[in-house]
Amino acid sequence: MFNEANAVFRVEMNRTAPEDRGLMVNEFLEAIASIPPSRGRDYIEAAVCLQWATTHIQLQAPESAAEEFDKSAAVFQRFCDDFGIRNKEATPHMQAMAYERLSCIDDPIDKLERTEELAAHMEAVDGTKTGYCLAAAADLSRKYYEVTGMELFRTTYFDVQRRLDTYDQTVSEDICDLVHHHVDLNSVALAGLIDRDKALDWVDDFFKEYPHFDAPVVQALLLRSQASLLQSLRRQDEAGRVEEKAVRLETSSPSVGNWMHARQGYRAPTRRNTTSSVQPDPQHQVQDYDGEETFYWSWSDAIGDQAKIQEKSIQLVLKWLLEDITTGNSALEEFREMTEAALKAIVLPKAVDIDELAEERYMRLCAWLGKPPVHQKNRRLFCLVMLRFGRQMHFSDLKLWDLRLSELQSLLELEESLPQIIRDKFPGSKGSWLGQMALTYMAPLDYSADFTSAESGERLSNAQAYNDRALAEYRRNKDLVRVALHQRSAAQICMFMIRRIRQLEQQAASSSNTRGGIVDNGSKKAEYDSAFLSVFAEAEVHDIRNRGISQAKEADEIFSLSELHASSSSGLEGITHRQSITASNANAFTILTAIELLLAAPGEPSDETITKVWQWVQKYKARSLARTIGVRISDPPELVSKIKACPDAARGYEEMRAMEQRIKEAQGMAKFNLRRQLDTYRRTMRETHDLMRQLLDLREAQPFDLSDVARIIAQSGTPIVLVDWFHLPPYFTGDTGRLLLLTVRERSKRHLNIKPTMDVLTTKVGDVIAWQKTYLTPEKFEDMPEENLNTKEARKAFDSMLGGLIAPLARRVKPGELIVLCPSSSLHRLPLHALAIKGYEALIHRNPVVYTHSQSLLRSCFAATDLARPLPARINARFISGIAESESVCHKAGRTSIQTLARRFRTDPMIDRTASKKLFLDAAGQSRLLHLHTHCGWESKDPLDHKVELPMSCAQPKGQRPVESVTAREFFDIQVSPGTHINMIACQGGVMDVQLGDEVMGLVPALMCSGASSTVSTLWRIQDKHGSRFAKVFFDSFLKQSASTDGNTSKAGGSLIVNLAKAMQLAADAMDEMKEAPLYEWAGYVLHGCWQFPLSEQDITSLQTGGM
Repeated sequence: MFNEANAVFRVEMNRTAPEDRGLMVNEFLEAIASIPPSRGRDYIEAAVCLQWATTHIQLQAPESAAEEFDKSAAVFQRFCDDFGIRNKEATPHMQAMAYERLSCIDDPIDKLERTEELAAHMEAVDGTKTGYCLAAAADLSRKYYEVTGMELFRTTYFDVQRRLDTYDQTVSEDICDLVHHHVDLNSVALAGLIDRDKALDWVDDFFKEYPHFDAPVVQALLLRSQASLLQSLRRQDEAGRVEEKAVRLETSSPSVGNWMHARQGYRAPTRRNTTSSVQPDPQHQVQDYDGEETFYWSWSDAIGDQAKIQEKSIQLVLKWLLEDITTGNSALEEFREMTEAALKAIVLPKAVDIDELAEERYMRLCAWLGKPPVHQKNRRLFCLVMLRFGRQMHFSDLKLWDLRLSELQSLLELEESLPQIIRDKFPGSKGSWLGQMALTYMAPLDYSADFTSAESGERLSNAQAYNDRALAEYRRNKDLVRVALHQRSAAQICMFMIRRIRQLEQQAASSSNTRGGIVDNGSKKAEYDSAFLSVFAEAEVHDIRNRGISQAKEADEIFSLSELHASSSSGLEGITHRQSITASNANAFTILTAIELLLAAPGEPSDETITKVWQWVQKYKARSLARTIGVRISDPPELVSKIKACPDAARGYEEMRAMEQRIKEAQGMAKFNLRRQLDTYRRTMRETHDLMRQLLDLREAQPFDLSDVARIIAQSGTPIVLVDWFHLPPYFTGDTGRLLLLTVRERSKRHLNIKPTMDVLTTKVGDVIAWQKTYLTPEKFEDMPEENLNTKEARKAFDSMLGGLIAPLARRVKPGELIVLCPSSSLHRLPLHALAIKGYEALIHRNPVVYTHSQSLLRSCFAATDLARPLPARINARFISGIAESESVCHKAGRTSIQTLARRFRTDPMIDRTASKKLFLDAAGQSRLLHLHTHCGWESKDPLDHKVELPMSCAQPKGQRPVESVTAREFFDIQVSPGTHINMIACQGGVMDVQLGDEVMGLVPALMCSGASSTVSTLWRIQDKHGSRFAKVFFDSFLKQSASTDGNTSKAGGSLIVNLAKAMQLAADAMDEMKEAPLYEWAGYVLHGCWQFPLSEQDITSLQTGGM
């Protein structure tokens, strides 16, 4: 009987507004007063008091709620006494009351602790409120983390979520709850950056584990969450496909009105006096439902598409205008004959059509939309937001900055009064509008070279103020990516402020000189000269510079974290995901700004400044490639031995390996929490053990540092100099870009610390591009683009036009020292080793030369070589001709070269049918020395389609070339043996696509990613005979070194080391014997990676007996 009575009461209570329920409660209690206690009257009353107490909580009246809880407890005690119930705490009623009472706890930390305690108790007794308590504990810990930023709360959140997952899957078996809880977790992962890839894996595993789950609305909710994660990782195509699935599910489901997401109606315990940023605003807690859920669904395709937002908002405004005019709104009569085209002209006017009358009509429309009828309040306000949002984007496209500022200001004013449901639905936020205000104030300055006007100063001041407000908003919401974006903006504002100070000081100095009869013609140079700066201005520049560098540093740290955790995959998927988010973050601009700020210091750059510039340059180059290789690389034995020799580090290393193994063995969704635990453990190891930090730096491809320089030099056993070129593009309108040359070498007796050097080169990027257009990529040619390169005049032009690129090396590098060249931007296409240097016709004739895409990548290549160094596997050399037999007459030299080299290495040549794609790929996984002489193709603009050709094993139809290819895309997913060297004697095999941030893509990066320690490739189309000549002299040196007994060849760990850089130098000397050969013949061959190639004792014996 009492269950039926309770059910009736609940229905009536839910129908009644919370503030009107008191009368109904009293009437119900009076009605049941006549029921005898033996028929359950006390239980019914206890249940009513409990529900009445929860209403008081809704009404933000905790004292009244506490009174009702006490009444309920007292009445329930009588019921238990009458019916002999001894363990009342185990009853569902008391468990529900214990959960609801949490709302009356005032202290937020105490509330969380009590909620956790209750959740643990509920888990232990299998309580009916276990899921509610765990969900409340998770919600509280998440909110407290968002407010305080304390990692403790974030850790608590993930721990409680893990328990909640277990409860949902194994106890309640409520899959809808499981999804809802994990959608909440995905939102936390989205903001925290490091867990996004893990969260995506969980979603994938969920659909695999529950293939028959078919609740369409809940599925759509999870898909929307998955799409958000993909979008944040800039995997837009995948996100689009997932969004389409979600839309199909939503549109196929009936409108569910207020029942939508019913499970989300659980209440985390709340309290009126709790910090407002944690708890929702009471005025928005109870909303009038106007049937808008399907209305918001209808916007799902428009969100993120400017044109669709503008079109849909205009259509809705027109529809509502006509409705209100029809119902007799006389204030709208001027719009009675309005068409969609005319309305669009008012809302989105062309620049030439903007006038005061049209703007007044637009303002009247906005005023009307801002006062909607009750039954359409949320829908019309949402449309007003979208209308203004679309309009400010329209003005941005037209570069009408002041009008855009006006719309953004209106949005900010409107935001303060918006219902919570609109704040939740709108994709932007207060922070985004504040940030857009800052960017809009800055926008006109991007096209200006003179910042001395009062307007420029006001714009900079406003930009800084709004940017600071946006930062505060994003920090409050823990939106790290946008914090990084606006920290970068703040650093850029600092650069503009410094330029303004310099210009004003120079203007004042110029004015003073003019009065004194002195004319200054060097105003441009003066902007970089600190001599005219006053003491006050110099101090101001110093403070602004330091602030900007600090802001750039934080932005870089966040972006780096985002990129590091963009994917756990190796191979092609890993690098494409990383390059995608790297391009989206555009962190290269952060680094460029940081370097500009460093160089903005008054006077000549100090040693400290140069060191910091060098460190930022290391952060800039080829980050995605180095990180993908780091994911794939095995731990170097030498470093592992050092770790195992240290007891604490050894324990940490073994535990880390055990955790990695558990992740490999884990099934499905269990991997999420295991991977989070591993990340946390790695952070601890990094902070507490230097050797583990070195290992993790290698795995994560952290930027190359000065400590790495010392280790590389010690490892190589030979004097080396690391050389970086860096292109600083023009920062302000009217500026010219600069090329920096940075070098770093081992310590000298005079300098105990390693100190980088820096030279600002006289050569400009324009000179580089001009030379390339003339000699590598001319618009007109007879036989091939590089034909102009095959002349002595081209070599002279190369030295005269671009010799400045290496000129400082004459004093920075001693003859005979090995040089590692790391180009930047368009310099990747140049044979820098062939430039003349003081006293020598080419740098490589003076010094052995190696190339690298980044010094971080060089470290990875050394680590790969280290894997082979202690006990190197047999080289199992393979010499492959990719030239089809049908082309043997034209390319006889290359085929003959392959056969000759194979004999010298006592192996069979791979030629014609024995060089098919399948056999080549098999050989690639078994050989440590691969020499490929073939054709290379760049038919596609996609660098992943860069390919080498191999003969087909079966006959082809007449007229079709009997070849098949291996693309860079395929090489990324091949795994070669540690310490492998690959020669690719093929036209343009070393040509790469170079994007912002020196992110490279092509065959050589793909081979490096596959595990190769080093490669030799070509920078342009070569002739068959030249490639054969290079191969002969290269392997002459290789074999001579392998047979050396004079001590000139280094040994390590029982293996002999062949110096590939020495082989390259000797090959260049032989091919440029008279030191005047055209560049085309000899300069296009370049070595990338580690120059040390270890040979086993068996290889040495074999080569000595058969190779010479």
